[in-house]
Amino acid sequence: MKKKTLIGIGVCAIVILIGLFLTRWYIDSQVEALEVVETALCDFTVEEIVQIDFNDKTTQSFVKQGEDWINKAREDVHYNQGLLKNVAYQMSHLTSYKILKNPKDIGAYGINEHSKVITVYNTLNEVNTFRIGNKVPEENATYVWNDEKEELALVLDINLASIMVPTDEMIDPNFKAPAYESVTKMSLSKKNQLVMEVTRESESWSVGVPFITTHKVLDGQVQDYITLFENIKKEKVVEEVGDLESYGLASPELLIVLNDEYKLEFGSSQNGLIYFRSSEDSGIYLIKEAAVNTLFEVEPFSWIDKTLYTFDRKALKEVIVTKGEEVYTLQLKESENVPNLNGHVLDGTTKEMLLSVLEGLSAYSYLSNTSFEENNPRPAEVTIQYINVDQSEVTLEFVPYDPSFDLFRMDNHIEFSVEKKMVVDLIELLKNTLQAQVEQ
Repeated sequence: MKKKTLIGIGVCAIVILIGLFLTRWYIDSQVEALEVVETALCDFTVEEIVQIDFNDKTTQSFVKQGEDWINKAREDVHYNQGLLKNVAYQMSHLTSYKILKNPKDIGAYGINEHSKVITVYNTLNEVNTFRIGNKVPEENATYVWNDEKEELALVLDINLASIMVPTDEMIDPNFKAPAYESVTKMSLSKKNQLVMEVTRESESWSVGVPFITTHKVLDGQVQDYITLFENIKKEKVVEEVGDLESYGLASPELLIVLNDEYKLEFGSSQNGLIYFRSSEDSGIYLIKEAAVNTLFEVEPFSWIDKTLYTFDRKALKEVIVTKGEEVYTLQLKESENVPNLNGHVLDGTTKEMLLSVLEGLSAYSYLSNTSFEENNPRPAEVTIQYINVDQSEVTLEFVPYDPSFDLFRMDNHIEFSVEKKMVVDLIELLKNTLQAQVEQ
């Protein structure tokens, strides 16, 4: 039984091969010899051409307005003017390499209902229509049929280069967004969920969402991010726009909004390309996914200055650090002998060292879900109280979490963890400094 099956498969394969051979033989037998003739195929000069229609996978019509070309159906889309001008030039200078009049069967040359059709119009609305057929690789040429003259030409590929560009790739690849200098606010959302929002006052940026309190953004961070927009290059335009959901743009994978009005939307991806649109026009484009992946890799915590608390040295009166029964009071103002630590006078170098350590206290990681800790507060192991000359106060609390980290609490809110070693080192520094002062 198995042997009969194999024989049957073999017979079918032979029949298919014979069929393909006969089909190829019939097509080749219909191909006639073309005469080497160099002749102009188009009746219009480049100045006379005012409209070019492409009929391929879609039908697109480009008309000349002044010095520019626009797509009649997509006037909102910016097209590559240099390319379209070159198309008009190549059409007007279309020249045969070889020619055949009255061919027996133009289908043998790839001229059929599936052929790409280019029609050019002059100022008198007269037309020249050309149908693109098979390529002839060994001659670096392609068959072209002229409807009006009813003749077949073989045209060198170099003279068809611009004409053969698919219409969905004829767009201006450059993306135009507001310059960094004009941006004062930027928000990022993923799947309609706000991920981050930054605002600028003068030259300083701050970030609110996702944090409970506002934090200073590191210098250059926003500018570097906006500079990444330069990587956005439009590869193709979606010529027949359907439902936004089918492009992943109804709920964008990433939405960037500048100044509350200018939008950049990134949708679903396919074969290394990602759907994209912006406020620049209503077109939907495909761009290279690899070129914009970095835009998606936003980690708000990495953007911020991680200093736990930035105090004003000029306004600071004293700092009180407490751990259990250990209390260290660093007095800076309104005392006869200042600065001092628990009443022991400090020299300027020691004072500077202590203030620098306090200024260097920093967050280790961002904690996104701390509602339980906030609703069930535990006592802090270490507190740092900053008291200003105007009697305003700020208290930082360090709550034990695990052997390596503490939770940082401020104004009853927790959003960061800190390294326990950093807190331990501070206490040790204060203890050793006080001991050294006592022994003097």
